[in-house]
Amino acid sequence: MEGGMSRHERYNEGWHEGRRWAENDLRNHHASDVLDFLRDVAPPANDNQRAWDLGLARGYRDTVARFDSGELTWEMFDAAPLGR
Repeated sequence: MEGGMSRHERYNEGWHEGRRWAENDLRNHHASDVLDFLRDVAPPANDNQRAWDLGLARGYRDTVARFDSGELTWEMFDAAPLGR
């Protein structure tokens, strides 16, 4: 992450990283440790890091929820699931 980014940009960057982690987990049929990871990390050193962390958690959660509801299918992922 670069130093000159706004909190909004950091949040968006984190959200997309969370989406990628969720797609990977859904594609490979395993649960991620992303939420445990966020619980276990030290408190954010600054607002920009906190924004990235919140974006990561929200992106992961939103992607899984959209997949579970049928709004999002694996065909929409950046890469197809293994064996497809």
